[in-house]
Amino acid sequence: MKKLLAIVILFTLLSLCINKNLDIYKDELTFYYNGHPIDVKLRVPISMALETELVNTSDKEIYYLYHTKKNLYIISNLSVSPKGGGVAILELLTKISWLNNFYPHNIILELNRSNNTVYLEFKLVNGKEGEAKLKINECEAIMNSNNTLVILANISDKKARISKVGNKIIIEGDSLEEMDKAVARFIIDIINYTVIGDIK
Repeated sequence: MKKLLAIVILFTLLSLCINKNLDIYKDELTFYYNGHPIDVKLRVPISMALETELVNTSDKEIYYLYHTKKNLYIISNLSVSPKGGGVAILELLTKISWLNNFYPHNIILELNRSNNTVYLEFKLVNGKEGEAKLKINECEAIMNSNNTLVILANISDKKARISKVGNKIIIEGDSLEEMDKAVARFIIDIINYTVIGDIK
C-alpha cells in the first residue's frame, strides 16, 4: 500500500512539473475580469519574456505601479521601422489601449517635441480623446505627478530590459526580438505578475 501511495504521489508531482514547464512555452496568458476568462496573445512565448532583465524593479512592483496610478504617460520613438522594433512598440501601445477597457487610465502619448511645445494624443477615462499641444513645463508637471506612471519604450544598445527610474518604467531592447521580450514581460506583469512567479 505504501509503495502504491508513493507511486501515486511521484506521478502527481511529475505531472505538475510537466504542466508547469509546458506553460513556459505558451505565447498566451489568461486573466479573469468579473469572473470571465480573457485570453491575451503575446508576440513571444513566456519563456522568452523571462529572459528580460529587471533593473531596480520587480514584476510585483510593475503590476502595483500600473494598477495604482491614474495616468499613463507614454514616450516612444514612433518612427522606428517595423523590423527595427516598431512592431513591438505598436504591440505595447495597442495592448495598453485595449487593457484600458478593463483597467481605466488617462492615457497620454507623447508624439514629439518642437522647441518648447510638446504634441500629444490623449484618451481619458471619461471617454474624451484627441490631440493637444502643451508647454514642456506643463508636460513635466504631469510626468512628475504622484498620479502618473511614465512608460518609456525605445530601441537601445541593450538586450531585453525593464528598469525603473523614479516613477518612470523604461522598456528597451537592441532589436525587434529583444523589444518583443521586454514588451511581453511588461504585459504579463501588468495583467498577472504571478504568472512569472509561478514559473520561476
